[in-house]
Order: sequence, then structure tokens, then C-alpha cells
Amino acid sequence: MLRMTELLSKEDKVQFLKDVFNLKHILNDIVSFYKKNLILFNGVHTINYTVYLLDIISRFRYNCESLENLMDAFSRDYRLKISVNLLLRSIAADQLTGLYLLTFYDEKDNTLNGLKNELKVISAEYLHFIKKTLRTDHDLLVELGFDKHENFERKKEWFTGLDPELLDSNGEILKNKKLRESTPVHLKSGMKNKGLFLTENQKYKHIKERGFSDYGFIYVAFNYYSQYQHFNLMSRKLIENNPKQDTFYMALMLEHMLRTSDMLLQLLKAPNPDFRNEINEIRQRINTCFAFKT
Repeated sequence: MLRMTELLSKEDKVQFLKDVFNLKHILNDIVSFYKKNLILFNGVHTINYTVYLLDIISRFRYNCESLENLMDAFSRDYRLKISVNLLLRSIAADQLTGLYLLTFYDEKDNTLNGLKNELKVISAEYLHFIKKTLRTDHDLLVELGFDKHENFERKKEWFTGLDPELLDSNGEILKNKKLRESTPVHLKSGMKNKGLFLTENQKYKHIKERGFSDYGFIYVAFNYYSQYQHFNLMSRKLIENNPKQDTFYMALMLEHMLRTSDMLLQLLKAPNPDFRNEINEIRQRINTCFAFKT
């Protein structure tokens, strides 16, 4: 049976178990909230392109459900925070993307070109990844004798059919500058079009410049959780450190996630008229359980 490392005092263990117990029940409430409100969108018409923001909320739901299922094991061995924190990293990244996209929404722009174009920029990033992976995977299969060089043309045809709107006449992925061509000037002022990928640092810088500086914790937490993604000489110390920061960070991350969901659901004109009250009830529960640990 897994056991917690002996680095924790008896008092710390009691507090840790209390925190995880509270987090498990909070997660249960959050998952129920997302399930209820997502299903209400079935058959509902959403504003052009904003429907894709529902995918971010769906990802919140999937990751929260995974976290909820991990809580019992986490309570038995807090070193499992490596898995817990990687899920929270995904939630933090999705929040940064969601807030980033919100800065391109302009209710005065009936075409929503800003939001539409930035969704294309993010999709183009994925195409760059697919294109590179397709070539690497094919070369490896040929080397191992499982494929032939001539079959790559067929794979290229499949690639060009993924999203023709993001390709030029030569089948090359459009540059960000071209994709943002019809974005209102005030929405893209100060932006750089260089590079194939938007980093979380770039997203947060843009978010901050557009007045969302009070969401800085998300970026701080993202960087913290990123330390769990790769091995280094400090990995063991990081994993075995007292988990009180991790449970506190998790509570704050869930609270910020609900705030982000609130804004997304407002833009999407959620069918449930009480969704904001439901969000605030869960946020209040988080505050009641964890505010004393400031």
C-alpha cells in the first residue's frame, strides 16, 4: 500500500487530509455544474465562432473529473501531486487561452473577425505540429520497414484536407500576419506576428495589456506546475515538499477557473439564467475552506 513520506508532521498530515477531503467535494460540485450547463447548450444556436469556446469549458470539465477521481489516491500519498499538478497545468493553460481569446471579442464587430482570426492562428499552430509529426512519423515507419516513401504523398493529401482555409495555394500554412489581416486594428495593436507558436508568456503579456492583470496568478501557477512536467535534479525535492502549497494553489486555481468560466458563459449567453449564482456558491465554498491559509 502507498504511504506518505515521513516528511509531514502529524499536524500537517491532518491538515492535508482535510484539504483533500474539501477539494474532492468541491470538485464534485464543479463537475456537476459543468455537466448541467454544458448539456443545456445542446440544440442552442450560439454566436458565430463563439461555440468553440465551449470546448474550453468542456476541457475544464474533463480535467476536473480526472482530478476528482485522483483525490482518494492523493490523500493516501501526496507525492501523487505530480499527476494532480500536471492536470492543473492543463487547466491553467486553457484558462490563459480562454482569457487570451476573450481579448479579441468585440461586440461592436458583428463579424467577430478578431475572435475568428485568432482561433485560426491557434489552429494553424496545431497544423504546424501535425505537419512536423507526419514527416517524423513517416520517416520512422519507413526506416522500420512498416511503410514506403511513396505513401507520403497520400498523407500530404490527408493533411491538406484538414483545414484548407489555413493553407495558401501552394499548400503551405498561412502566416499569422495573413490570418490576422481582417482583425480590427485596435484588437491587434502591439502584437508580433513572428514565430509559429504562441507561448503562455505571450498570451499572458497580451492579457495583462488588455486589462486582465488580476488574473496573474494563473500564469504564476502555470509556471509552477510546469516544473512537474520535466525531470531535473530537484524533482524529488519538489515532489516530496510539504503539499500545503499544492492544495492551496489547487483551490485558487479552481476558483480562477470558475471566474474564467463565468466570463466565457456570459459571452456564450448560457441558457441557464442562474449559472452565475451557481458559480458564486462554489467560489464561496472554496473561500470558506481555504481563505484562512493566506
